[in-house]
Amino acid sequence: MSFISDIGPVYWALGAVALVTGALLHGLCSRIRRRHPDVWEALGRPSVLRTSEYDFRTVRRFVSQRQFLALQDPVLNRWGWTVLVYKRVLEAALIGIALWLLWLAVR
Repeated sequence: MSFISDIGPVYWALGAVALVTGALLHGLCSRIRRRHPDVWEALGRPSVLRTSEYDFRTVRRFVSQRQFLALQDPVLNRWGWTVLVYKRVLEAALIGIALWLLWLAVR
């Protein structure tokens, strides 16, 4: 098999990652917007459908620095931890995919 045909599953995986990422960010941002409108405004009114690089960075920082814990919202805490764990798993998977693609390229 050629290198191009071998990477077909990667495209499916990237599509699945995009859907899961969108769903998680939508849940997190929706909860913040409904229950903590002041925080939502401070984050730049992030939305999955209308997002900018600034919104992404502020939400990523909000989750990475665990600022969601200060709001003492149990549902938001679950969303925040889920996004944080997902981010870590995704980082590990991306490293694995990069190594696999490197292996395919040199074999």
